Amino acid sequence: MITKNIELREQSNQSVSNTESSFTQNAQLAERLGESIQQLSEKLAHMMNYKEQAIETIQNVSAISQETAASAEQVSASAAQQQKEIEHVASSTERMNNIAGELQKVINQFKVN
Repeated sequence: MITKNIELREQSNQSVSNTESSFTQNAQLAERLGESIQQLSEKLAHMMNYKEQAIETIQNVSAISQETAASAEQVSASAAQQQKEIEHVASSTERMNNIAGELQKVINQFKVN
């Protein structure tokens, strides 16, 4: 009976030791899990910062693109206006040439041979 009690006590001690070891392992795992969560939280904060920077950069590029488009429209309008003015100058030059030709004919009528 004493042997049986000793065996039971040893089994009980072993069970307590195993339970203590399990709790120690669980505590270590919980600590590592907490560290991992902290690292993830820090990385998430960095990602949020980079996201904000990316959004700001995209907005800046969008604003520049809109300004460029507006400038392109202005250049196009100016080019169209210049084209009209060049056509007007060409037309005026052609009329002046016609008038000069007619004037030359009139002058030739008054020339003495």
